[in-house]
Amino acid sequence: MYRNILTVIKGIMTENNHTHLISFLVSVFICGVLVFPKDTARANYRLANLQHKYVEVSGISFHYVTKGSGQPLILLHGFPETWYSWRKNIDALALYFQVIALDLKGYGDSDKPGGDYSLPNLSREIADLIRTLKLENPILVGHDWGGFIAWDVARNYPDLLDKLIILNAPLHKRDRTLSPHIEFFAIPGMLEAVVSPNCRGFLENVFRNSSYDPSGIDEKGIDVYEKSFCHADVWASVSEYFEDLIVFTSEQWQARFQTPINVPTLVIWAENDPRQPTSYTEGMEQIVSNLELKFIPQCGHFLQAEKPEEVNSLILKYLLGDFQLPQIIIAADKPSYHPGEKLTLSVSLENPGPRIEVDIFLGVLFPDGSIYFFDPSLTTLKPAQENDARSYTAMRTSLNLSSGNKLPSIPFYSTVLDKILPGTYYAFAALAEPGSAQAGSINLVGQVSLAAFSFSEESPTNRGIPN
Repeated sequence: MYRNILTVIKGIMTENNHTHLISFLVSVFICGVLVFPKDTARANYRLANLQHKYVEVSGISFHYVTKGSGQPLILLHGFPETWYSWRKNIDALALYFQVIALDLKGYGDSDKPGGDYSLPNLSREIADLIRTLKLENPILVGHDWGGFIAWDVARNYPDLLDKLIILNAPLHKRDRTLSPHIEFFAIPGMLEAVVSPNCRGFLENVFRNSSYDPSGIDEKGIDVYEKSFCHADVWASVSEYFEDLIVFTSEQWQARFQTPINVPTLVIWAENDPRQPTSYTEGMEQIVSNLELKFIPQCGHFLQAEKPEEVNSLILKYLLGDFQLPQIIIAADKPSYHPGEKLTLSVSLENPGPRIEVDIFLGVLFPDGSIYFFDPSLTTLKPAQENDARSYTAMRTSLNLSSGNKLPSIPFYSTVLDKILPGTYYAFAALAEPGSAQAGSINLVGQVSLAAFSFSEESPTNRGIPN
């Protein structure tokens, strides 16, 4: 994570001559870095600026977290998880979409009533949730049990959805011998009997035995799931989820899911899922009229945690096409100046591409190592406090890059400080996740842009930028 920023900087300057700038950018910008190369959505997640909300649907309180704005992107988790299963995906997706990561009924902080946990009812509740939140043209993403539900929403309520994305959730095939736990946990009280003596150990076994690389679920993840899953009311609800599956034979299961699905669909499948083999995807194209199928090698069942960068990249490419992340460019109008000369910094955007909301950070490093940020009005430079991202000011928040915004030139005169020091200055510009500085770090998008210029000698001036 750190190396990405250093690589950018070292490509423009040498470390020996620019120790102040390198150490500053390392201490500041990599507090929470989210650097996106051209075709990759990296998963350096921080989960800052999440909003936790509740919505009541059919008398049931659903908890969800949301981040970003724009077209809604609804995330449905599987067993035995919560919204937290998407922790490595939310930041990347929220740059372009209004992400809504739900706790399914019976899980996390959502209600855990008894009653109907059949797929038709579960999908109806998600459809009602979409209507209650007044979400227009949402994209529905589901993994595991969330994928079962998402398939059912697309089949029964196609007009509600813009697109469907499925991660390792069978549509029309199921081999009971590969998932014997389904029948076992459908027996009332059986899940509690198995799990209650050592719930954490049970979770560790589930994630370890279903993963190609078990490190995708770290100890912190196990801690979170232990707190949310290890409760009797959750176990009772989960058992009811499985009851709907055991009443169908393989033939009945296949017949039930033969109804055509006409919602444009991306299916992402991990090649090394021990419970749900790639053969489950065979024949999907006969049921899903507009299907794109992608496989992730060397990956197990919990693919959004195990291979988050690949999952993020596939989702963004599917929804946005072949896009390049925007790049901010800062430049001085010439390389060197004499005291009293006017210097203008220009800022431009390359690859504005799809709609994305960002903050823009602009500043200058002086020869003595002092660092200043422009305020949002571009008329004042304010000193930055190293290791305190809250002291940095953004030029403009929530910039819609697809609307053709023109960034103004910055009148950086030779009268910025009490005196102009002879030597080399570096102006820098960066795009960052909206509000990330207020959260304590700057979550970068793209690369830092640098522009070098120099003054030849000292010249006393007044503090501040003139009109």
